[in-house]
Amino acid sequence: MMKLARFCLTIISIAFYGCSVDNGVAPIAVPPVVSSSAQFAGRRDFQKIERYLVNQNYEVQEVIGPDAAAAWPKQRFNVVFTSEVGFRSRHQVPSRENTYYRFRLIVEEFDMSDEASARLDQLFVEPPRDPGSEPYKDFPLRRGFVIGKTVYTLTTDVNGFMPELEKLVEGLEKELKN
Repeated sequence: MMKLARFCLTIISIAFYGCSVDNGVAPIAVPPVVSSSAQFAGRRDFQKIERYLVNQNYEVQEVIGPDAAAAWPKQRFNVVFTSEVGFRSRHQVPSRENTYYRFRLIVEEFDMSDEASARLDQLFVEPPRDPGSEPYKDFPLRRGFVIGKTVYTLTTDVNGFMPELEKLVEGLEKELKN
């Protein structure tokens, strides 16, 4: 039973922190898991995003998309394509042992820039969820910007990461506008 509990703790800590936290033992580094979509990874904005993140000491761990938008965002906001980039810091959060900043960048593409602007105005609208399920933790913890017909939204599920997220949003917007 104890081995199972230790195994579960290890799996959970790897999923949330990217490393194993085991009673003071040095963390086990986990290599990035990049399931890159060639279509998105070949885009110019993704190349800029990745370059910016690397320069800020982040590593891309996962790339999803571009995929046709799911039913709800397509109906509600007229989203055409959605892509996501998961990334985390290479260095630990200052004064927080075994903790790394982790964020998701959601890229939503529209047919018209007016639709993109309207989407940004409704950035905090939550998708429907099953009755009785927990609220989405990351919806209040997001910031975004629009460039042309594309909305870029950075999100996290840790309130303490918001100052870093705000810096990333500002820097990424500048980088993508150049």
